[in-house]
Amino acid sequence: MIQRDSEMNVNSLTFIGLTHAEVLRTLDPNVLPGIIRLSTILQNRTNSMIRSPVCIILMSRAPWSKWEMEAKLNSPPVTIKLQPYSRAQLSELMTQCLIATKNTESYSMNVSDSCKSEDEAYNDLGEDFYRNFADVILGTFHAVAKSYPQLVSAARMALPAYLKPVVEKRIESD
Repeated sequence: MIQRDSEMNVNSLTFIGLTHAEVLRTLDPNVLPGIIRLSTILQNRTNSMIRSPVCIILMSRAPWSKWEMEAKLNSPPVTIKLQPYSRAQLSELMTQCLIATKNTESYSMNVSDSCKSEDEAYNDLGEDFYRNFADVILGTFHAVAKSYPQLVSAARMALPAYLKPVVEKRIESD
């Protein structure tokens, strides 16, 4: 990619993101400094005319002070601490995720012939229905779930059971 960009006289910036980067601390002591200095290494190994910097993003739950890297760096890293989502933010994210899932997945619930077709009943459900379901999931799993993907997984597993009485017209979606 760097060679192609240099042929086209294009300056590009490449980002490499590494999740669970704290695992790098357990590797050979030269691996982490090498990854951090990857942009410099690439420029030294390739034609010095190539100006395609590489930005390494290390995502970790460990604080930077535990990395013991200060002496090996020319400058301190930029540290960004991300706050966990609030319950209201999680509810909104889950609602949007469930609505998006509604358009891509179908759930078979074996409803009786007297009911509307499953697809029609399923597509008639509004945003309030999914918001209420997201609140039920958060109320049940928020204390024990370790991450947003776990909450989404629980919601996807529970959604067919939550939808069945509504699709069968035993209860109203409101």
